[in-house]
Amino acid sequence: MELWRFVLRGHALNLYRAYMRTIRGANESVRGAQMQTTRCRRFPSATFLTTFDPSVLVAVRSTGALRDQVRDSFKSQMDVKDNIQIKYLISDGRKTLKELEEMIKRSRG
Repeated sequence: MELWRFVLRGHALNLYRAYMRTIRGANESVRGAQMQTTRCRRFPSATFLTTFDPSVLVAVRSTGALRDQVRDSFKSQMDVKDNIQIKYLISDGRKTLKELEEMIKRSRG
């Protein structure tokens, strides 16, 4: 394995772990609650508690669907060989993770 591919693989695994930690944290913060929610741009089946969107009032969905979507998203990109595309996917994943973390942070108040 080439060094750059090894490094990018490490970045992708770190990103995946960060998603799973964030989802686990979201699950703890929304367990059994029914409040205002919003949807994540990248993972449309995910709903998160918010206090800034009064127009939507639904029960919070399980974060299991979000966890499955993240896994499927990472698995679908496993065949990518282009160095530039891999870097782009990692940077896009970081942006989406940041958005997800902000949504969860807002939900906690």
